[in-house]
Amino acid sequence: MMETLQIARLLFRDAHTKDIVRRVVPKDVLLTQTIDAYPVAFVCNTHNRTKPGEHWIALYVDDNGQGEYFCSYGLPPRHVEFRRFMNKHCVEWTHNSKRLQSPVSNVCGQYCVAYLMFRCRGLPMKEFVKGFGTDLVANDCRVFDWLKLLN
Repeated sequence: MMETLQIARLLFRDAHTKDIVRRVVPKDVLLTQTIDAYPVAFVCNTHNRTKPGEHWIALYVDDNGQGEYFCSYGLPPRHVEFRRFMNKHCVEWTHNSKRLQSPVSNVCGQYCVAYLMFRCRGLPMKEFVKGFGTDLVANDCRVFDWLKLLN
């Protein structure tokens, strides 16, 4: 699994994401964040800061208050912190429901980085998700290799 600093390094050096992505944080830190401008994005871990890390997800809110919750497993937010954040900062929000990631891989951080790089370039989440097939292992290899080129 990617570590916080690896994710931050990729997102903060990209010209399209560096001014939109605010932080890479554990779920218990998310609600303490002050948002002064939109669009805004975060990468969040589903564990609290006192734990080693579990799964990375991404949050994106555009200028009009339209929000997207991205999970590479295609799951809705199961943690109250994420739902509270989206309800507070979004007029309405959605999540992807298509599973992209294999259950045996650890590339959730890579998916979050790729999603935000595409999203911050104007590509909607549904278009990003459509770019992946049903072969989860092939999807994982694709996103891993793509981000390896950026490193």
